[in-house]
Amino acid sequence: MPALAGWLLGGALGCLGGASTTASDVSDADTDTDVDADTDVDTDTDTDWTPADLAGCTAEVRTDEGDDESVEITRTLLYDARGLVMEQLSDDPDEPARLETDHDDLGRIVEWRLDHDGDQIFDEVWTRTLGDAQISDGLDGGIGDVTSFCRDTDADGICDFEERMSHDADTGLRSLYELDVDGDGAFDGTCTYDYDDRDRRVAFECTDLLIRSAQYTYGTGPLDYVVAVDLGDDGTVDNRSERHYDAQERLVFTAEDLDADGVWDSDAATTFRPDGTIELVEGNVRQPATGRFREEYTYDADGYTAEALFGLDVTGDGVPDTRTRRTWSWSCP
Repeated sequence: MPALAGWLLGGALGCLGGASTTASDVSDADTDTDVDADTDVDTDTDTDWTPADLAGCTAEVRTDEGDDESVEITRTLLYDARGLVMEQLSDDPDEPARLETDHDDLGRIVEWRLDHDGDQIFDEVWTRTLGDAQISDGLDGGIGDVTSFCRDTDADGICDFEERMSHDADTGLRSLYELDVDGDGAFDGTCTYDYDDRDRRVAFECTDLLIRSAQYTYGTGPLDYVVAVDLGDDGTVDNRSERHYDAQERLVFTAEDLDADGVWDSDAATTFRPDGTIELVEGNVRQPATGRFREEYTYDADGYTAEALFGLDVTGDGVPDTRTRRTWSWSCP
């Protein structure tokens, strides 16, 4: 089950459009399940739902990993005046003890500040530069106009890991991706992209450290796609992934075939409530164990997340063999 901080860090990277196996994998927003459904910024003006008002709220999220009435992890989320998370505190050793985020006028995260050990000193700073418009093409974490990303691993003001993205002046679509993995100012890998006459990405090809290529095929929905990735660019497909979106451009199905054997190693389908919040995520996994999972969300009368119950059935009897329960407590103006 993804960490709660995943969506906060999600989208910082993910620059190869759901097909990356570089450092981008740590936070590819295309593959993470957003476990705090109330925090997403809606970029589709045709939607007719309004999420709960989170402006100025504080949420405490308690995780009971065995569903045995003991709390192993506690996280606190603080929301700003726009209802966006500006700070998260966590006692999970696998997450930063404190994570602060800044957003631009469109509600997009432009800076992450990470305090790993809770000493009130930021150990890492991540920044990204974005254009004026949100481009939601189902790729690049749904944010197609990222122009640069910098990871400053010791908070000294110098990029230790850098990504740079160039876009076509006429279409706004990404044309070039460049990666510097060690902050020496020299790019260690580049990618170029091809598009069809509907401005849909149909291929990319990467060189040097990133050497690989990919081909996209599209389904019935305007954003639905399958991408086949050839690592090493040797003519052999090494992995596949598939994404389906609904009319509101929300990710409703994702699947991964990690070894291109024609069998999904994981898949997940998401069901939304009428107000746009997540109701249910269910699917299958094959690693580290084969089983079927189900994560169901409940909300209080005002629309705030109240509980999420995750279960994994590895025996096939329909009864979860492992369960994790998360509960939310809210304090709002």
